[in-house]
Amino acid sequence: SKCRLKCGKRHEDIHTAFHLLTQTYTEVPKLGFSIIRHPLRLMESYYKHLKKPSVWKLRGMDKENLKGAPKKAMDLSFENFIRNNLFYNMTDYELSKYYNNNIFKKFAVIPIEHVEDGIKLLLKDYIIDSSLPIEIRNKSKEKVDNYDREELKEHIEKTYPTITSIYKQALETKLFLLT
Repeated sequence: SKCRLKCGKRHEDIHTAFHLLTQTYTEVPKLGFSIIRHPLRLMESYYKHLKKPSVWKLRGMDKENLKGAPKKAMDLSFENFIRNNLFYNMTDYELSKYYNNNIFKKFAVIPIEHVEDGIKLLLKDYIIDSSLPIEIRNKSKEKVDNYDREELKEHIEKTYPTITSIYKQALETKLFLLT
């Protein structure tokens, strides 16, 4: 069997990824996957991302003329930011589209904590040398403010109950198959 890797822009939902695939390939791939992280970690990443000058520049801003989400991230503590903002203004339903499969015959959700092992397991019939490491380029070293982790975790799990459930199932199994 052949395995073709089609890289996208990094953050497509399943339908957008499928559309990109059909522009290149004539048949629907038999296998698709998404990587998931806990919604609290997702919000931490989003918050740190919005505070980067390179992100402001891409959005046509600098420190003196911030607006929208970057301004909120700069003005608010992480705790206040997370209580008053959604991830890219997406509801639980909208974010769940990244994991709701009705296209691929076999679809997996891999928790970020097990991304290397999960991808190798998922693609074991296609990878010739599974001892090769899978490069993970999206590791931030910046820390967010100190905060009450359990209280915010509870808050974000109520905000994103579907995503939390999918994440927990994926984490428990290391590779959550949705077929």
